[in-house]
Amino acid sequence: MASLAPNQVAARLDRLPAGAFHRRFLMWISLGAWFDYYDNFVAGALAVVLPRAGIVPETQAGDWISPLGLFMATLPLGMFFGTMFVGLATDHIGRRLGFIAMLLLYSLATLAGGAGYYPVESWLGADAAWMLLLITRFLAGAGIGAENVIIDAYLTEVMPRQVRGRAVAMSHALAFTALPVAAILARWLAPRQAPHGWWLLLTIGSLGALWTWYFRRRLPESPRWLAAAGRGDEAAAVVQQMEAAVERETGRPLPAVDVMAQPAPRRLPFRAIWSPEYRGRTLLLIVFQLLQTVGYYGFMHWLAKFLETKGFSSDEALTMSFAASLLAPVGPLLGVWSIERWQRKWLIAGLSAVLAIGQLVFGWLANSVALTIVGGLVVVGCNWFSAVFHAYQAELFPTQARATGIGFTYAWSRFSMVLLNLFMPGLLATYQPAAFVLTAGAFVGVAVLIGIFGPLTNARPLEELSS
Repeated sequence: MASLAPNQVAARLDRLPAGAFHRRFLMWISLGAWFDYYDNFVAGALAVVLPRAGIVPETQAGDWISPLGLFMATLPLGMFFGTMFVGLATDHIGRRLGFIAMLLLYSLATLAGGAGYYPVESWLGADAAWMLLLITRFLAGAGIGAENVIIDAYLTEVMPRQVRGRAVAMSHALAFTALPVAAILARWLAPRQAPHGWWLLLTIGSLGALWTWYFRRRLPESPRWLAAAGRGDEAAAVVQQMEAAVERETGRPLPAVDVMAQPAPRRLPFRAIWSPEYRGRTLLLIVFQLLQTVGYYGFMHWLAKFLETKGFSSDEALTMSFAASLLAPVGPLLGVWSIERWQRKWLIAGLSAVLAIGQLVFGWLANSVALTIVGGLVVVGCNWFSAVFHAYQAELFPTQARATGIGFTYAWSRFSMVLLNLFMPGLLATYQPAAFVLTAGAFVGVAVLIGIFGPLTNARPLEELSS
């Protein structure tokens, strides 16, 4: 079997029509992402439930750093380190191993924090149980943060160029079904009258660990990564398996590809993202990530708490949040429809501007029905925005530094998320309108930044985009 160079792998992959192999691969990745999203978004429900269960005290006006803020900041702090370091490591260890290992990490950490809290409290006291919860949320965050990087890189490298944006958006549509599931489970398992079932919310998220063995057997390694890592023989074997699957499905041979091998670039991922070719993109995405998290998670993580601070009971807030979250998968589906029709750059800029207006309107409203409808529309817009930018960021770096580029820049979104979650409870308790000005202002910054400086990417070969 002839060894393949990176450019030969790219030419053979991009000529494949999207078929059953690609759909199966997309489903496997999306299933892993589902547990990632569930664990991430259940935090919004816990922000309402944990004070009711007596795990943390209610935040009072002037409490700028509170136990609830500390709890909410711990997950993104872990995501920062996981994204920054473990995500970068997948440029060295591979996409498949990283995906499986991080799924196992955050599943087991979530299980330990949920199922272990009350036993530890009875044996060692409340302080020990609280430390267990913070440590396991940090570890779960590390797994989730790295997983986000790996999924974007993995899908972008395996899917044909004509559908890669749509594939990333579809994976988000499937994964975002976890959001209404998290919301309705919070309402059922931890109502106001009996909030102590909150630990079950975390335990359910740990079920992703059951799928790791299945994934280990089924998932192929990214042939683009294999070729860039100098493992051209293995890349050739994976590409041939993919080609054989497509030929069996279509019933006809694929057209020949005659591309002269080019040497693989030197594998210095971190240095590559700061080279003259990519330095501008790296700086662009750092600023973008610092801003977009404030706009996105400032609303998505705190939706139920926003409603509670508007005067609704915790049960009412969770019910309204669930109703709004039912529309969560609609946003990525709109991404599937639009992401190859319009330039991703302009979609990101336009959606950011509309979301800024929507969040200000939401902050002004007081009627429960209007809040639920507008909240649902903002959820749709946020998830449409998320699906598009995840596809966009993965296209801006070369294969040998893709996870490093995504991971290093995406990590800064987790840094701003730590600060946001640390201070948001105090901000809401002290002066709620400022929270909506903050999140809307961040989206305005995103619209201006990407509109002026973002490159065009649609349907261009990855190797052309990174040349």
